[in-house]
Amino acid sequence: MGIICLVIASLLYGIAPSVQNGLLIGGVTPIALVVACNSFAALIALVLCLALGQSLRVTRKQLLQIALVGGVGMGLTEVLLNAAYQYIPVGFVTMIHFMFPALVCFVTAVFFRERLTALKLSAVVLSVAGLVLLSGGVAGGSSVGVLLALATSVTYSFFLIGNERLSIRTLPLMAQTFYINLFTVAVNLFISLFTVNVYPGGPGDWGLCALIGAMFCAAIAAVELGIARLGAGTGSFFSMLEPVVSLIVSGIVFHYTVSRRSVLGCLLILASMLLAALHDRRRERALPHDTRR
Repeated sequence: MGIICLVIASLLYGIAPSVQNGLLIGGVTPIALVVACNSFAALIALVLCLALGQSLRVTRKQLLQIALVGGVGMGLTEVLLNAAYQYIPVGFVTMIHFMFPALVCFVTAVFFRERLTALKLSAVVLSVAGLVLLSGGVAGGSSVGVLLALATSVTYSFFLIGNERLSIRTLPLMAQTFYINLFTVAVNLFISLFTVNVYPGGPGDWGLCALIGAMFCAAIAAVELGIARLGAGTGSFFSMLEPVVSLIVSGIVFHYTVSRRSVLGCLLILASMLLAALHDRRRERALPHDTRR
């Protein structure tokens, strides 16, 4: 179930950029787009939360935690990604950002004593090799851009680990999704005060923002469910399906040529996911029967 949730999230996150691209080409600025789309995501989560009778009550500790997970883990990641794109090629940013499964694995091994098995290490190696190929070997640009991209890998790793380890994991699903989107919007709205921003214009553009918001709402909820079942270390590998889906969708929609190198990169990423799934299966079998999911 956890794998299915994370695959669904990756599919949604992989499709969303192709929808967003039309708005960006139309002149909407990146931070304004995040504010608009995640505002719809927060609103949808709030409506679902109330409709399902889920409580929005949080303790002070949980509020601080979710402000950090949502504001830093999700909100700041968006800000840093948009900033990195200004300094280095998009493919290079993507390659560095999606190093987060390796980072999550090592952090959970060092600080939470999760066993770093041969399967996990092999998955890390394959995922990194796949990213290098998928990026097309594109590198170069300012060192500032590299540092910004590395920072996105750190902040998103914090988002995944926080969802697993902090007490916010006990919050109702839609309440947690609402707060994460709320603080994502808050951080980007604050940054927007110091930048020039162009928001969507007509009803059609706002309708696309609502569609993207619905996708984000479902994707974040799916990530939360997936991490709760698999853990951040194993679950992070299934988030790597996102650049694969994005490549396929953009190739179909915008008629981009997909190179053999990129195809091989996709296959290596899929292989890393397979190894992560095998690791989870072995871990599941090793657990006492009454503690299995």
